[in-house]
Amino acid sequence: MAGDLAQCAGALLAGLALLALLHRWRVRVVSARLRAAFEADRQAHERMAHGLHDTLLQSLTAISLQVRAAANQVPAGSPPRARLELALRRASDALAESRDRARALRGSAACSSLVESLTRLVQTVAVEVPAVRIELATLGAPRALHAGVREEAYCIAREALFNALQHGQPDNVRVTVHFDPGELVLAVRDDGRGIEAAVPEAAGRDAHWGIAGLHERARRIGAQLTLRQRRTAGTELLLQVPAVQAYALPVRRWWQPDGD
Repeated sequence: MAGDLAQCAGALLAGLALLALLHRWRVRVVSARLRAAFEADRQAHERMAHGLHDTLLQSLTAISLQVRAAANQVPAGSPPRARLELALRRASDALAESRDRARALRGSAACSSLVESLTRLVQTVAVEVPAVRIELATLGAPRALHAGVREEAYCIAREALFNALQHGQPDNVRVTVHFDPGELVLAVRDDGRGIEAAVPEAAGRDAHWGIAGLHERARRIGAQLTLRQRRTAGTELLLQVPAVQAYALPVRRWWQPDGD
């Protein structure tokens, strides 16, 4: 009887271990597919933006210059001059709209803000990996960011999220964006198995989370990046960008008068 129970227990443990391995494999496959899809979208947006800039924008600019040259040769106040001026205003509006569309196609700028970009990312990943609870939280009043900071912060958060899913085996992942007056803080925390002590020393190896790439992105925007083991369980990635480098508009301190 005891032998039968032991065999049943062994079979049950083996089955659970197999299920765990299958789950880990599934998460890795889905994460890799999402990463490839997002990268393909980014590259497609870049190609479209370059094509838009090299063709439409340059053509509109050339046409506007020609129309301006023609308008300068027509007497002011005459009907032909008025029509040419109207055409120039229409061309100027088209140029402005085309530039906006080109900027929107570049990288994560397809969304109007970092929070919107991360919201879409979290929603997409949550659908693909329903076994992991993924949350996005914001602190402070959202502020406009410089385009480079917005793009690099988004890419860092995306990479950290995929790394946590692939390597950490977490049950929960929380992404937090804090618009502090003194700095922009982005945190990605999970409750998985954490990182090994040797990981920071092997930052250049793909098997160790691509840490070198994350630090390189942080350096591009003058930010500090910290990756550490959490006190309880899991891993925490912390990106800190000084306000003067992060925010598109200066932060007004409480002691500064309105005229400054």
